[in-house]
Amino acid sequence: YNCNMSIWKLNTLKKNLLASSLGIGMVLLSVVVMLLFPDLFQVTTPDKKGWVLACFLPLSAHYLLRLLYSSHFLRNMEQDLTQP
Repeated sequence: YNCNMSIWKLNTLKKNLLASSLGIGMVLLSVVVMLLFPDLFQVTTPDKKGWVLACFLPLSAHYLLRLLYSSHFLRNMEQDLTQP
């Protein structure tokens, strides 16, 4: 269900404690199960660089998307596209 949460804003996680704890729990359970049964899921345990990339890439992608969304080009895209 949509509970208007953002993982980047801690106050929304605190407001929706049940949904956020269920989400965090499911992510942790998924990672643990994959690491416990590597042959079933055809995965290997990541090395130090792999863990850094797994944590860093989603965070950096979020900030890059925010930078793009707040850019002058995207803010005025509708106006620029309708100009003759």
